[in-house]
Amino acid sequence: MTIDVKPSEAGDKVAVKTDVVGGIHYPVYKPAVSAEGVEPVPVSADNPMPVTRSSPDNFISTANSYAAATLAAGATFQGTVEMVTRSGRIGVAIKTDNATDGVLTIEVSHDGVIWGGPTRNWSDTRSAEPHMWEIVEKYWRILYTNGTTEATNISIQTHFSSNGGILLAHQLDKILLDENQAIITRAVSVSKDNMDNYVNVGAVTKHAISSQYFVDGYTNTFSVHLDHTLTPNGTDVAYMLVDVSNAAVWPHTLTGGVILRYVIIEIDPEINFSGDCKIGYLKNVDATNGDFVTILDVDLRSQSDIFHEEIEFGSQAIHCSDTSHFGPTDVNNTLFQTDVNLGGPDAPGTLTYPSGDGDLVMIVAGTISAVGVSITLGYETVE
Repeated sequence: MTIDVKPSEAGDKVAVKTDVVGGIHYPVYKPAVSAEGVEPVPVSADNPMPVTRSSPDNFISTANSYAAATLAAGATFQGTVEMVTRSGRIGVAIKTDNATDGVLTIEVSHDGVIWGGPTRNWSDTRSAEPHMWEIVEKYWRILYTNGTTEATNISIQTHFSSNGGILLAHQLDKILLDENQAIITRAVSVSKDNMDNYVNVGAVTKHAISSQYFVDGYTNTFSVHLDHTLTPNGTDVAYMLVDVSNAAVWPHTLTGGVILRYVIIEIDPEINFSGDCKIGYLKNVDATNGDFVTILDVDLRSQSDIFHEEIEFGSQAIHCSDTSHFGPTDVNNTLFQTDVNLGGPDAPGTLTYPSGDGDLVMIVAGTISAVGVSITLGYETVE
């Protein structure tokens, strides 16, 4: 309502708008705002009242940031105490022109009296790697101690944010150091059992070998490749594919036996070639002869086109031993003797490797004509 007010005995009365509560008149005020020395303009949608928040969502701390041309070896920068109850996260980045090391201490306190906090070692401050900190304490400051080398053009920047939650990431091509933060995760494979329940997939262990099978392959599989053109001239020719006892030349470390995972073979015979190519392993080898146990036999007596085959032997693979594989056996084959060398994948035409029990070998037999053989195989070894 509006009432008449008489400001003074000599003055005229004026109308003042009020709000009546319990018979008492309370004046109604309309704010106005303007620059200093300028006639005020009433507050409206076109002339809003300016508001400054006491703490913005994201801002750079001046009390805990630092920039200087140099920071001497062993010198420190001590930030100023700040109350951080309005922030949810703090990030600190340190950058220098030259390679220096140093120690960053995150000093925190709940009362501003008792201080503590973790340290982070910087091995190279040129990278400006950020360090993140979730805020739970009331007060906060940083202490940075330079290492043994004077830092040039050093910049320490502290960023406050009201955002909660921190995603810690790490580039895959870098080594984890104290100044690199990351969350390390471990993948777990699951599969349905015969009751349609999802269970963790465990390691498969057989003959002292342990492998975890994935879609992309086997964890401990090595590969060798032999590529050679030869003319058997009616005589069988043997090659060493895997010398199980030779861990210096081949990529494996265990020497107890070979487990064959896959074979990729390509054979290119001339038109008049007639023969076959066999892959197998050896047993009962001595200075006179040895037994050849066949795993794969490719008959080329009626084929002149290029033969190409990729064979994967499944999760159980081919265990090259009498207790696991029972292929056709060529007994007392004189191609294989402990004192007669065979050519290997590194130099098929050079006789370098003596035969022995458990070795994986190949025999090429044919008439007087040339044949090219290219073979890649994946294998593991056991104790």
